[in-house]
Amino acid sequence: MSTRTGIALTLIVLSLLAPAHAKNAEGASSRRWVIVVDGGHRAGEQVVDCRGDGHCSARYVFKDNGRGPEIAERFRLAPDGSFAEYRATGTSTFGSRVDERYALQGGVGRWRSTTERGESVGAGGRLYLPLNGSSVVFELMLRMTAGGARPLGLLPAGEVTRRTLGTLEVGSGAQRRNLELVAFSGLGLTPVMGWATAGPVPELFGYVEPGYMAMVPEGFEADVARLTAAQVAAEARLLAELPARLGSPMPGLSVIRNARVFDSEGARLLEGLRDVY
Repeated sequence: MSTRTGIALTLIVLSLLAPAHAKNAEGASSRRWVIVVDGGHRAGEQVVDCRGDGHCSARYVFKDNGRGPEIAERFRLAPDGSFAEYRATGTSTFGSRVDERYALQGGVGRWRSTTERGESVGAGGRLYLPLNGSSVVFELMLRMTAGGARPLGLLPAGEVTRRTLGTLEVGSGAQRRNLELVAFSGLGLTPVMGWATAGPVPELFGYVEPGYMAMVPEGFEADVARLTAAQVAAEARLLAELPARLGSPMPGLSVIRNARVFDSEGARLLEGLRDVY
């Protein structure tokens, strides 16, 4: 994937759904998702394998126009659902080296990458957000925020909250799934959206970037168009609500002094406007 700010623009997420999820008697599992671009052309995949002892590995590859990340991860979860251990290696979107690790020991979280290093005391219950990684972190984020209104603390800094924007049923027969469109706030300037399974233990099903790409469990590619349409409509409703929810009325007359106004049609700055009401 990309940097932490890039994560906010390219949400890629996991689920534990058949047929992408197969579990054996020892509790080990293997999951696979496909990434499609431009209306259905395959451009990558993600495969996640977990052993019965809780150790997992992930392989994420995405290539569009010859560019894209190739990331291999190994991780183990703490009892609170956050990373106890995490390691990522590979290459970023433009080919730079990825070598990142995080460990939680005695309540202290320590991280190191080719870009930064640091530590935080009292890291328990806070989720480390990899600088470069796959979508594993988003499934953990969903589970750690399930059923609660409190924000989830992140490492190295910040917090994230979630809200449900709508529902949708996809698939048919044994593959039918009831989904919720979840919006995460706190990762960037705008909410990041992903589709999650409904239920007491939610799992992220997939993500859509309308007009460009999508990631879904293998076998659900035909549902991308419906997921896209539902998400576009939900985003429009969310944007329409923002002024009323976040706006602060300014009673009385407002004056901006010594303003210079840009005339976009004439591509020029207008001079001499002392007061703008």
